[in-house]
Amino acid sequence: MKGKISVSRISYSNRNSVGIEIKDDNSRIKFLDIEMSCENFGKLLSGMSYIECDFEIKDINKVGMKKIVEEMIFEMPDYYEYENRKFIAYNIVKNGIEVKNQGWEINDSLNSKDSFYEEDGIEYCKMRIAKWVDIDDK
Repeated sequence: MKGKISVSRISYSNRNSVGIEIKDDNSRIKFLDIEMSCENFGKLLSGMSYIECDFEIKDINKVGMKKIVEEMIFEMPDYYEYENRKFIAYNIVKNGIEVKNQGWEINDSLNSKDSFYEEDGIEYCKMRIAKWVDIDDK
């Protein structure tokens, strides 16, 4: 498997440590987060083994799979409160039969300036959905 590794300094909330992230190229999942003190990171770089750290494993079931992303564009209801538009859009997609029955996950960030737009007097929402399939599946 191919992947990426990232090392960064963590210095927020009185913590002075190093963060290491590992990401799988196929699934595009960041599946391992490691945090250790700067002192322990120095020991690691000098060749010491089995240095103490904290770690979190996430989405391990998706590692090695291929991520498929599709864009959904749909018409928003005629009347709704502006501050609720993200909630309404998420629920429209969440309740869509193609999302529920085929294992799609919703990217509900909706923070892009293009997430909501108007065309010919009708407001639309553009949202991404993703699912992970075996590499051999087409």
